[in-house]
Amino acid sequence: MHVYTGAMNTVARFQPRTSSLTTLVLYASLQAAACGGSEPAPSAPQASASPPVEAAPAETASATPLTAPSADAPAEAAAEPDEKPAAAQAAPPGGKSITYRMTPMGLVADVDGVQLEPRAEPLKLGGGWGVKLTVKAKAIDDREHKLQSPSQGPLMVAEEIDRGGKKELVPDARDGDGEMTLEKTSTPLVRELKKPIVSGQSLTLYVGLWGLGTGVDDRKPIKKLFVVKMVAGSHKPQPVVSAPE
Repeated sequence: MHVYTGAMNTVARFQPRTSSLTTLVLYASLQAAACGGSEPAPSAPQASASPPVEAAPAETASATPLTAPSADAPAEAAAEPDEKPAAAQAAPPGGKSITYRMTPMGLVADVDGVQLEPRAEPLKLGGGWGVKLTVKAKAIDDREHKLQSPSQGPLMVAEEIDRGGKKELVPDARDGDGEMTLEKTSTPLVRELKKPIVSGQSLTLYVGLWGLGTGVDDRKPIKKLFVVKMVAGSHKPQPVVSAPE
C-alpha cells in the first residue's frame, strides 16, 4: 500500500541540495568576518515603558494681579485726605476755641489763651448732698483776659436733678455785672450748689462762664464748658467732671 510515497521521495531528493546551501551561507559569513567587514549598526534603544517624569509646574500667581497705577491716570484719582470730623467742624460754644486735656489731676480746658482746671467735691447738706465747684483759671498768653463776674461769681451753672425718675430743671440767673482780670497765676473761681439730693437721686451740672474776653467789646458767654455728674447712695458720693458731649 502506498501512502504518500511521492512526498517521501521528494524530501529525500532535496536533502543534499539543502545541505549545500547551508554550507555556502556559513562560508560567506566567515569570509566577511575575515575581511574586516563592518559591524551591523546597533539598533535604536527601545523606549522605556514608563513615560519620563515631568517637572511640577510652578505655583500659579494669584487670580487678581497686583498692578501699579497707570502713569496716565489723573492726579484726582489719588486718595483724598480724610475729612474733618463733624465735631471739629461745629462752632465751639460761645464762638471760642476750646481744647480739652485729661491729666492725672483731672480735666483741663484751654480756652482762647486761658487755662481752666475744674474740680468738684461733695458738699454735705443735712441729710443730703450738694456740690462745691472750684475752677482754677489763669492766663497762658501775653494778652489781658477778663471774666464777667456777677454777684455769684463768673461760673454759670444750670442744674438737672433726677429724683427717682422725676426730673427737676433749675436754670441760673445773673445778678449784677462785675468784672475780674485773670493773671498768670491761678485764680480760684468757686460756686456752691445747695439743692441737696439723697440716696437714689442724681444731679447733673452744666457749667459755663458768664463772659470771657480781652475786653467788654469781645466778651462772650461760654455755655457747657464742662459737666459734673453725681449719684447719691448709701455712701459719700463722688462727683465726676467731664467735657460736654
